[in-house]
Amino acid sequence: MQRTIKKYLLMGIITFLCICSAFVVYTLYTNYRDLRHATYHNKQTDSLPHKQEKKSFHETVKMRHSVVICLALFIAIAIALYILITVSYSISHILLWGGSIFCSLLLCAGIVFMWYLEMQSSLIKQKTHVVTNDKEVTDFLEQQKKQNPQIYKGEVHYLPIGFLFYAIKINGEIVTLYSYPWLKKNDERDKDIKMSFIAMNATRENKTWAEDVIAYDHSKDASWQELLQIHTHFDYNKYPFDQQQITILFEHEQSLKNIILMPDFIAYKWATTPFPPLAEDFTIRGWNIKNAYFFYFFLLTT
Repeated sequence: MQRTIKKYLLMGIITFLCICSAFVVYTLYTNYRDLRHATYHNKQTDSLPHKQEKKSFHETVKMRHSVVICLALFIAIAIALYILITVSYSISHILLWGGSIFCSLLLCAGIVFMWYLEMQSSLIKQKTHVVTNDKEVTDFLEQQKKQNPQIYKGEVHYLPIGFLFYAIKINGEIVTLYSYPWLKKNDERDKDIKMSFIAMNATRENKTWAEDVIAYDHSKDASWQELLQIHTHFDYNKYPFDQQQITILFEHEQSLKNIILMPDFIAYKWATTPFPPLAEDFTIRGWNIKNAYFFYFFLLTT
């Protein structure tokens, strides 16, 4: 009688765990589907207002957490089922070895999946206003013009800028970058505008060569060699799955004169590297470069 009760109790527990695992798998699937949709949506909607963008970012992070929790529950239930069946029934050594290998593979698959999530959703950027061509820049500026019409009441100066970063040195949280920046202007329309811009978040900024100015067709093109030093915080809590981001914020020295800097995409057409602002031999020892891009901040009105 007791054996029969134990047998049915065990079968009930196993059945319950199987139902739980099916529910967890379904929840894992739906959460992962929603996460992929949200990630794609975040990449496509580069024009969200700042508050909506921040909300969307936090919702995406919550989805990632839900996926990881569901995955952990599924693995725990699968291992619990294996242990219950192994303890309750006489199973051959071959099946025991097979079950052990299955559990090991399941744990490895879980680790690989979590790594995949980190690679896909790291830098689910809070700065999503990335621009990769002139059209995206124009669309962004048109939207800014609608949202902040007071900025465009006076004459606006659009100056193409570019960079070629050729070396980097990382010492703790101090990042030193070496680059060749350039700036273009129309000599008639922008005659009172200086040929210079600054890195807003740099703790040190030195020109290692004097400015070289070329004049042609009522235009001027200035280029120079520059050293930038930036203090940034690297978070290694997710090592070896961590990804770090180095951000440099530029503005013109005379930004109060309605000067808007625009990436000089025409100059990058010659680039053979997939990351135009970086030189072809640009490397960071011990790191793989994922991306390099230009982005804008939205101007918030009060």
